[in-house]
Amino acid sequence: MTTAQRPVIKTMANLEAAFAGESMAHIKYRYFAKLAREAGDEETARTFEATADQEVSMPSATWTCSTPRPP
Repeated sequence: MTTAQRPVIKTMANLEAAFAGESMAHIKYRYFAKLAREAGDEETARTFEATADQEVSMPSATWTCSTPRPP
């Protein structure tokens, strides 16, 4: 396969799009927590907040696990 025939690789664009989506997830969960609290459902609000906290901490945990360790 020549360079002209090779499909365009969109890895960086895909990674950036995925990161943007994940970055926004915690904001949505915080918003849902606010709505639940305003509706008087404290338990659901806390659940959404806990989920938002996990979304924020997850990328660094995943990165640490997937990064090869030096010998």
